[in-house]
Amino acid sequence: MTAHLRTYFSHPRSLAVGGVFASIGFLFGNWVTLIPYMKAKFALDDAQLGLLLLSLPFASTLTNPVATLIISRFGMRNATIYGLLTMTLAYALPVNMPYLWLTVLALMLAGAALATTNVAVNTCVHSIEQHEKLSIMSTSHGMFSVGGMFGAAFASTLVGLHTPVL
Repeated sequence: MTAHLRTYFSHPRSLAVGGVFASIGFLFGNWVTLIPYMKAKFALDDAQLGLLLLSLPFASTLTNPVATLIISRFGMRNATIYGLLTMTLAYALPVNMPYLWLTVLALMLAGAALATTNVAVNTCVHSIEQHEKLSIMSTSHGMFSVGGMFGAAFASTLVGLHTPVL
């Protein structure tokens, strides 16, 4: 296992896609930490919060088939980079929306960006595995979890220090 990790972290392309997976996890970990804030901000009951939270996976599911068209048109590298940039901006939007309906739209944008980035970066991993004869898919997905833990820890620390949410 250590030999596999050493190979993974010394290979520039696997390290690059691992960084994207970790970034996706970091952003998601930050977002989920702020869900109680969103519930309080809009005075949502549990059912309303559940419906709000469906916005992101709903848009993500609808975007998955379109993501392949985006990758075909712009390439897997560009789709990954621009998808991640869009996702970074989109995850900052929900907590800053003054109205619930705008929050729904912001979460849908985040879901669409997440789907596009996810399909694109997994396509990159597949390409690396094929061309470089490496087996990196599971480690790349593990990087998502590492990023999620760091994102949740980071946001939780800020919440615990009573840092205002933008």
